Amino acid sequence: MIKRIDHIAIAVKNMDDTLNMYKRAYGLEAIKIETYEEVKAIIAFIPVGECEIHLLTPTEPRAGMIGQFLEEKGEGIHHIGLRVEDI
Repeated sequence: MIKRIDHIAIAVKNMDDTLNMYKRAYGLEAIKIETYEEVKAIIAFIPVGECEIHLLTPTEPRAGMIGQFLEEKGEGIHHIGLRVEDI
């Protein structure tokens, strides 16, 4: 059973510019930023109520799944993560 939305992941081309925009426009700030070399992605975690926004950017242009997504589709929602009772 689905309990709630856990996070909304958004692919972005420039992490610094996007983080600055979220702070200026919405007053939101990342609580942590992590690099995941195994998937060639950098993820910024931004809490919003009981949910989070995850900003995703590739570690280098066109690298990994996020880089390919940005090349093919441009910036935007990559996925929505759901919190469930049991998988």
